Amino acid sequence: MGFFIIKAAPQVDLYAEWSTSSDQWTFVGTRAELLEYLHEQPDSGNAEDRVQRADDRGSSYRTINPNADNDQMPGTWSSTGLTVQGIDGFGWLPRPRLADYLRALYNDDPDADRFLEELDDSDAE
Repeated sequence: MGFFIIKAAPQVDLYAEWSTSSDQWTFVGTRAELLEYLHEQPDSGNAEDRVQRADDRGSSYRTINPNADNDQMPGTWSSTGLTVQGIDGFGWLPRPRLADYLRALYNDDPDADRFLEELDDSDAE
């Protein structure tokens, strides 16, 4: 089971953890809340390193493929967006809307999906 952390925006203290096996958010909160959550999880790896990667690149996602550009991985600052599961199914979340979307999730906003766009064939992440 894989998980990666995404930071909402460079100057925003808001993070989320995404599960690649269940295709859903497993956590949304501040940096302090995230570190506390990660320390409670079995096999969460080095929490501080993962959060620092998210701080530096927008995402803790990395690959072991030596030919891959880790700065183009899902959720990084240069990423165009993510395919995420909302309340009504999957949608496209443009990176510039990520902070607003995560803030809505954090505040239990029932209309958080308003930040998602319909998927089309070009939404590949």
